[in-house]
Amino acid sequence: MSDFTRRDFLKVAGAGGAVIAGSGLAVFKLVGANRSGDTFTFRAMAGLPKQPLPAYATYVLDGRVDLVSGTGVVRRTLHAGAPEAMSAVMFDEFTRDLRVTSVQRTPSRLTIRTVLDGSGYVGEAPTATIHVDQQKGEVRAPFFGSDVDMALNP
Repeated sequence: MSDFTRRDFLKVAGAGGAVIAGSGLAVFKLVGANRSGDTFTFRAMAGLPKQPLPAYATYVLDGRVDLVSGTGVVRRTLHAGAPEAMSAVMFDEFTRDLRVTSVQRTPSRLTIRTVLDGSGYVGEAPTATIHVDQQKGEVRAPFFGSDVDMALNP
């Protein structure tokens, strides 16, 4: 796979949205997580494009998962601005709700399997697997674009 350059990112952003086309993986910083009884809620964010380039957008996952029934919803959004200066401006065309179909768990990790609610873009995968490592404070999830691995800030 080819690397996604800053020029490619700006072309896509100028075409109507800041998204990296295709499918791949991203590592997100786990901003907040709460385990209340059998419910796990989390918020994870990652800046785009990846370092060493400056981030122009923030990819956000907000999830609420019932650990017993293996159901819930994960909302994925894309905001203008880097994570440390994230704007309230969202690229609505990239907002998606992912319905949780199953959850596998160990004491520190969750594997959440989801399916896309509604229609997506041509070539967008209808299913996604999200890995949450509570101990490391990381979330690994499918993301638009070629394989993207982002370094987490402490």
